[in-house]
Amino acid sequence: FLEDVFAYTGAGAVNFDSLTIPGGSPNYRFLVNSEVYIDGPSGRFKTVVMTGTPLDPVSPSVNAYSTGITQDSSNRVNIGCFNASSLANIIVAEVYDSSNLLIKTVSITLSGGSWGQVPLGTSVTGGYISWKPSTIAYCYAVVVNNNSNDGSFIPAANYNP
Repeated sequence: FLEDVFAYTGAGAVNFDSLTIPGGSPNYRFLVNSEVYIDGPSGRFKTVVMTGTPLDPVSPSVNAYSTGITQDSSNRVNIGCFNASSLANIIVAEVYDSSNLLIKTVSITLSGGSWGQVPLGTSVTGGYISWKPSTIAYCYAVVVNNNSNDGSFIPAANYNP
């Protein structure tokens, strides 16, 4: 889509907004199906990004988590967010192991309306990420198998006890 519509290659994001633009309305809704892929000598390796209901917006007032985080000799993890705000946003990702022990804190600073992704860079098995943005963002993790390069997209989900 980025290449076909915008003549853009590389990583990026598109914000489909039918609410905050002039003339916008909640009656104008988008349903988007997407995948991230790389073509290599052994074929195409891809991660399907969830389709269906919209991603949960992560905000400072909501507890949001990505679960099932494993980085080891067989898997790597990337974490990222889209900043839906027009303001700068500092998103803190607190990474916990399966025993609820905080093992790493990662900060991602994004300008208004931008997207960013970084490698996790630490070992964890069966862990989770607690997301803490300074303003609204849409966050996720991708666990990628090092042998197949297939990824599992794990969106942040709001938890209201």
